[in-house]
Amino acid sequence: SMVPLVYRALRLRCDSLASVPVRIMRGEQETAWPYTQPLTDLIWQTEAALLLAGAAYWEKVANKVAVKGVQWLNPFTMEVKLAKGEDGLPALEFRQNDIGGAIWTQDQIVYFKEFNPQDDIQPGVSASDAALADAQVMRYVTRFAGKYFEGGAMPITLLGFEGNVQDDELKRTETFFQRLKAGIASTSPWKVLAVR
Repeated sequence: SMVPLVYRALRLRCDSLASVPVRIMRGEQETAWPYTQPLTDLIWQTEAALLLAGAAYWEKVANKVAVKGVQWLNPFTMEVKLAKGEDGLPALEFRQNDIGGAIWTQDQIVYFKEFNPQDDIQPGVSASDAALADAQVMRYVTRFAGKYFEGGAMPITLLGFEGNVQDDELKRTETFFQRLKAGIASTSPWKVLAVR
């Protein structure tokens, strides 16, 4: 959210993916998206979660008979771990930390994750994590430049002359380029300095 290049790249990728036409098939027949939440929103949020957190989670909203919808969950509040299922076999367990520790079984969550070569359960490295160090450098360079010029710094153009040039010639050259600059941007703090 603080580096425009990363922010824009994420939005471009999510917008592009969400705009791809989708056909939902049941067997050989095309069918409509069965839930009230727009599929394009879910695709956008899921891609954003994968890019930022390396994982995305959908809660299956169901009654005793069938799944009635899906709800995207904030990946930064989610934890996944290996636990014992009802049958005593290993199963995934999902916990959301910010709403009183809600817990779901693997049958209640749709889990997307980036590839993790070191772990079969936990999310992999997200694209934003991979770019984070470079993004922080870009942010600090931009902040430094902004603060530098807020503090009164101004760009200077040096005009170098060889030989023994008289002071009045140096001053005339400076004045010429200052007038030229003033016609381009009258509010610019640009300074022209002629030196030997």
